[in-house]
Amino acid sequence: MRNGALSRSGSVQHILRALRRDIIRYRYKDGQQIRELELADKYDASRAAVRGALMVLEKEGLIVTHKNGTRTVSCLSRTDMDNYHDLRAYLETVAVEEVARGDKNMEGIFEVVNKIRMLDERNTHEEIQQLNSDFRGSIILASGNKAVIQAWSNIEDVMREVTWEDIPQAVRQEPEDFKKAHTGLFMALMQGPGEAVRLYKEHLESSRMKSLKNYYTFLSYVQRDEGVAQEL
Repeated sequence: MRNGALSRSGSVQHILRALRRDIIRYRYKDGQQIRELELADKYDASRAAVRGALMVLEKEGLIVTHKNGTRTVSCLSRTDMDNYHDLRAYLETVAVEEVARGDKNMEGIFEVVNKIRMLDERNTHEEIQQLNSDFRGSIILASGNKAVIQAWSNIEDVMREVTWEDIPQAVRQEPEDFKKAHTGLFMALMQGPGEAVRLYKEHLESSRMKSLKNYYTFLSYVQRDEGVAQEL
């Protein structure tokens, strides 16, 4: 029973990650109708797993369910991505300001920073991406702000995709650069809200510009067929 539950859960996560990425990478047309049975066949998943994934994607704004029960794809526009970055900046700035006041439990942040300090050239880019997400998430959680934590949980997975760091010729940080930057951000939390917020705002704006550059690089590699991107 336990193994079956774990298997079904893994199946949901498998199709969720794959379908989210395919929508964000424009492998579906905006407004394209999708059906559970077809998705189950395409992604080799059960219909229950497909249904679970679609529920999450609807909350993320990537799927729209209409009154007649049909579901359609809602691709991200450039404006949508700007809005995601704006929301990320707001949530992280609020969290940083609250944590930097010095009255929060920072155990989770310490744990992630210790992992970051151990990075070297043997670490993969995927591992660095995960640590980057874990670092941001640890600050959000340490803030104790329930509204911020909930809002972050709604956009975290989409934000990871729209960095576009796994595409050819993407702008990305090497392990040592990543380690230096994030250790510096961590130390800024000890310097009070004013300095911490200033440094984090600079970091967030730099991240936004890098992500948008990667996005346009991605578009330059995409071959389109009536607006649907093909595999790179």
